[in-house]
Amino acid sequence: MTPIKNGVALNSAGVEAGDSTANFDGSNDFIEIPPSADFSGANGTIHIWFNTDNESSMGTLLSMESGSDDDGLNIHVKDNFIELNLKGGGDDHFLISNSGTVNAGQWQHLAFSWGAAGMQLYLDGSLVASDGYTGGLSDIGEPLTIGANQKSSDNGQANNLEDYFDGQIDEVTFFDQAPDQTEVESLLSQGPIV
Repeated sequence: MTPIKNGVALNSAGVEAGDSTANFDGSNDFIEIPPSADFSGANGTIHIWFNTDNESSMGTLLSMESGSDDDGLNIHVKDNFIELNLKGGGDDHFLISNSGTVNAGQWQHLAFSWGAAGMQLYLDGSLVASDGYTGGLSDIGEPLTIGANQKSSDNGQANNLEDYFDGQIDEVTFFDQAPDQTEVESLLSQGPIV
């Protein structure tokens, strides 16, 4: 898989020592990764380090959805909280952190897990929201877009993008299992090193 980077600068110190982070300007920058079954499954976890420059606007961390009624996933920073929407089984399942949990100018760690125990959203190592949905994340054949929302895009494409992220995103990682609280805390303790 070869990602497409539109305007994204890779020039700042990242979360891990010796790596660089992706800088998004909030107006037209995004990274598109072609569709893959690796981004789905009955159980899994997504980890993202982010540092927003503007917590009071809508900015998308990650998106896999088209304008049709497909299943999909969108994770946003919105008005200083996290809003996650997993579309599965014909329904929308939302996880929303409390207001004030996102702070501009500081690295924060997000972990989203799904599986037999339902959906959990962690922010900086603390469980901030959960839902009983156990249907997993479907392989919907949509690209993975980092830094922009593709919910209005045509099927199989990342076009008609919106809600561009303003800030830095680093270490977007997919795992094929849901972690327990100790594993989330362990990943949190590994960064950020900037």
